[in-house]
Amino acid sequence: MKRCFHKPKRHYEIDGFLLDMGENHLLSDYQEDCPMFSRIIPYLGELAEKIRGESGIVVDLGANVGDTVAAIIKHTNAVVLCIEPTDEYYRLLNKNLFVMNAGERVRPLQAFISNNKRNYQAIVSGGGTAIQQESPQSTIPTFSLPEVFAQCDIMLNQVALIKTSTSGNDAGAVLSLGDSLREMNPVFYIETDMSMTADRAVLDSQLDAYLQMDDYLAAHDYEICFIFDNFGNLLCTGTPETMKYIHRYMYRMAVGKSNRTFYYLYVLACRKELEGLCADAVRRYVEDYA
Repeated sequence: MKRCFHKPKRHYEIDGFLLDMGENHLLSDYQEDCPMFSRIIPYLGELAEKIRGESGIVVDLGANVGDTVAAIIKHTNAVVLCIEPTDEYYRLLNKNLFVMNAGERVRPLQAFISNNKRNYQAIVSGGGTAIQQESPQSTIPTFSLPEVFAQCDIMLNQVALIKTSTSGNDAGAVLSLGDSLREMNPVFYIETDMSMTADRAVLDSQLDAYLQMDDYLAAHDYEICFIFDNFGNLLCTGTPETMKYIHRYMYRMAVGKSNRTFYYLYVLACRKELEGLCADAVRRYVEDYA
């Protein structure tokens, strides 16, 4: 977000749940400053409910301290799989899940998700975010999403929604699905971020990964994209080809070739048969915040 005008709250209420956010977590600040920031989450819960109902699975990748599951759990009967690698956030996630009293409907897992089987560590960078880096000393496992589904006895066709928010490593998580996506039909809600580093080599790698992800989504018939800026406002609708233009635009800002207009994006992506449900969710969200 990069904007901060208020003192962040250690304990913050989300949809009736009072969560321990940890030290200097800026979600309360962002939502006070930007009324639409991360407010689409309940609508995604309702969308998952319409797609799969109580037999569905929502994957919350980059679950952080549990803010997404708190905002979604009352709006769907689906099981929520919360994946978070960071020690500090994973501890707070489990503490907050106890407060939610969600029982077996929420399954926490500490792991990295990537298409590259490497060892990673997550460094908390402040404000509620963490940077993922390669580390030979890491004790947190790295899995692909199909490996996680197999370990958790999740059938591919159960997955209704995959939300990713990993501060720059989301493309690898999506790409980790590989050929399994042909047997699935989830809606994606993907963060795409190139604002967490000034390292040109890292930014080059991130751009390449996002362009690969765009091609991957197109190759698997995810031709419908609803694109939001990092403040939560609907920017435009388009296709994975549109995303490629925007990712190159973001890259030019990240490497200092242009002034900033926004910092990162979220894209709600689906196949044609789910376009109507997704469009309705987006319409209601935008109208509620008009």
